[in-house]
Amino acid sequence: MKNKKKIAAAIALALAVAGSIHAYRSTHLLPIFLANLSMGEIPQPRALSLPEVSAWTPEGNRHPSRAETRMADMGVWRERHGDGRNSDETLLAGAPTFGPAKIIAPDELYFTAISFGRDSTIYASPNASKDKTFLVAYDIESGKARWRITAKGPRPAGGVPIILPDGEGGETIYQIGYEEALAVAPDGTILWRSPTGLEFDQSKSGAGLMWGPSYNAQLDIVMGVSGRGEFVAFDRETGKLLTPTPLRVPGAPSPVRDVEMPPLLARQLTDGLARALGYPLPDDVVAGVLRVVQGDGINIANYHSVDPETGRIWLSATAPDDADGKADGLSEWGALYGIDISREEATGELSLAIGCSAFFNGGSASTPALRGDGRRIYVADGEEHLMAYDSDCRKLWSVEAGAQIVASPSVALDNGEIYVITAVSLLKLIDKGESAAIAWEADFDMYDASFPLAQKNLLTAAIAANGIYAQAGLGVATKSASERPGFLPLRRGGVRLDRETGKTLWYAENTGDSVAVTELAPNGALVIPQSPIRSVLAGLAFAGKEGELTGGIAVFMPDRPDLLARDAVCSAAAMAARGEAAADGDMAESFRAQARALMRQAAEATPALAGRTEAPAELCAKLKAHWLKAE
Repeated sequence: MKNKKKIAAAIALALAVAGSIHAYRSTHLLPIFLANLSMGEIPQPRALSLPEVSAWTPEGNRHPSRAETRMADMGVWRERHGDGRNSDETLLAGAPTFGPAKIIAPDELYFTAISFGRDSTIYASPNASKDKTFLVAYDIESGKARWRITAKGPRPAGGVPIILPDGEGGETIYQIGYEEALAVAPDGTILWRSPTGLEFDQSKSGAGLMWGPSYNAQLDIVMGVSGRGEFVAFDRETGKLLTPTPLRVPGAPSPVRDVEMPPLLARQLTDGLARALGYPLPDDVVAGVLRVVQGDGINIANYHSVDPETGRIWLSATAPDDADGKADGLSEWGALYGIDISREEATGELSLAIGCSAFFNGGSASTPALRGDGRRIYVADGEEHLMAYDSDCRKLWSVEAGAQIVASPSVALDNGEIYVITAVSLLKLIDKGESAAIAWEADFDMYDASFPLAQKNLLTAAIAANGIYAQAGLGVATKSASERPGFLPLRRGGVRLDRETGKTLWYAENTGDSVAVTELAPNGALVIPQSPIRSVLAGLAFAGKEGELTGGIAVFMPDRPDLLARDAVCSAAAMAARGEAAADGDMAESFRAQARALMRQAAEATPALAGRTEAPAELCAKLKAHWLKAE
């Protein structure tokens, strides 16, 4: 009898332990409760040694775009994800070290991204501002607005402006909102301002969402695609609307699901964001963002990419209504579309044609990103897979990331490198042609912290010639066994990782977090447009622990220009060496063009390097020796 009681007690204990573990891993509330009981003081970031020159080098062949190689000031972050391919890569060097962020326009909210001029001027369209800003230019060093244009209609633009060379050595800034589009000179002069032909209707799901402009060089048109799948286009020079009747990209609306947030919590979150910004926000601002994130009732829940060589648009959207086996006016499936645009010479009329398509279960969680030559397309499904397709929409491979991929993949020109963020990690993948493999998982080690605190990524990866940049933070992980684990950041900041190993090289805190994009300015600054939704939630869960919260644009300026110049020169040396070794002419020129851009960056960071006649490799050796001696 005693043995039976012991066995029963042991079974009961085992079940209790198993149940507790399951509850901890499968809920949000239990980890929060336990963390509140056990959490002490939030630690300060640990001191890091000054980083040496990166050991990463380009190897083998790259797949360059001739159009991008010919572009003046190649490597400048000109669009939402860097370029028309959405690579999230700058061919310049990022700041090896940087101080805590300064915040530009802390009363603005950014769910999307910003763009840069060649002089690192910030061009932005906030999703919320006091005066319905449509487009604004900020000086990156002073943080002051150079000029500001307000929206004519009821909604701000919200999308991301693009910056294009004007053919005369200058630049032009383009923006498309749901109801209007414009072109602006760097001094703020409006060159043209045209209606889109779309009318905002609050009663329609997804109405008012415009993903911002893109560019088709073959037709010289500026284009926009809305969340409802409406396509509009303008002549780049004159602003003439080329789609008097908006065209439509394919796909049916996705089903509208209940937003998984209680009304009271949504109200608290909205109020928390309002306190961070300093003024009231509309009641539907949080629900609207969640609708887009979940793809509820929306045809297009992601941006699109443009092949720089052919002009083909690549977008991930919903599949046709009946692709999921049910003709019900909705689509449960996701799709990848390659869409070609043509123009009738006599009338100038545009038309769209589906060049190819591929359907997959579970929707899509990312903007498709293109390899440099546009012949390979990477997109995430709504589950846990990154998939590669060729330019005929033939699936080449699929790799499981271990958790849902929550943003666009970042695609490097070199070494077949792809960087993806999931709900729990940042991964480096290698495209091996017919398959792909995970090379590393980022080692975030910014704080000396232990349970219940964890350190995780918060945002997309930005690729630079000398490292990987992201936003990461310290907080509490919840619902870890779920397909969509949670993470409540109590501290957050900009981080630089070693491109070869994924180790943390540098970190500095900032006041807010983001659901936008990690970006790098031409001057090497790490820049993060802010939308502190998760940090407001963290403050609700852990009162008084979340730190200061703001909106705005967090700018981590280089604090050691000499190290930036050193890294730029040494990266140029590696590119110049590959240019000499490359047999293909386009490939060789791509490497040489990047080396020239890096040398210009070095001279701008440290003017004493201007006019130096040494080869990049020789100058790199001198700068490394000088740095070692100085340190």
